[in-house]
Amino acid sequence: MQMCLQSEELIEEFHLKTHWKVVLIGTKGAGMFNHTDSLRTSSWHAHVRGRKWWHICSPEQGCYEDYVEPGEILGYSSGWWHTTQNLKNPTITVTGTIVTRENYKQVAMMLQEECVQDRFGFKFSAQLCDALDSCYGAWERVFSGDETKETSPSTTWRGWRARTSAENLKAKESWLPTDNMYDGRNFITG
Repeated sequence: MQMCLQSEELIEEFHLKTHWKVVLIGTKGAGMFNHTDSLRTSSWHAHVRGRKWWHICSPEQGCYEDYVEPGEILGYSSGWWHTTQNLKNPTITVTGTIVTRENYKQVAMMLQEECVQDRFGFKFSAQLCDALDSCYGAWERVFSGDETKETSPSTTWRGWRARTSAENLKAKESWLPTDNMYDGRNFITG
């Protein structure tokens, strides 16, 4: 992301508003309902403390159930449904999101929908949406295996400003990268 989000302020906005990198701390019994990741990303979870029950389902391979212990890392691909429950107090996990050759087009589409329609309510600033437009072409070059390929947002991904409403554009231009969109909601499933 650093190749296209070129300021610390935009990187911080992106990570905060998308839950791109998160430390999860919870008590026994806490967990997450069955969901897929809204941005269609892949994820990894490095378990630090406690014990967590996972039920994960691959669209192609069926469902699995297991426990994750400290020192173990669990990963899953785009489109996997998953639910969790903490079994010890406290339970701590460090998690991150991954863009891969297999999911970058879906991730780009979800991010652009957030810029065009504010689909998930992340309240991306106009500055972040402008920077993300350059990410899509960069991802296309990197993940196609041809980094010399001439790809620009205008030829592969139509810019968000050309697709959004005047009302959404005005809102995004009023939101700052430092604005916090947390009001008790947590949008996970798109």
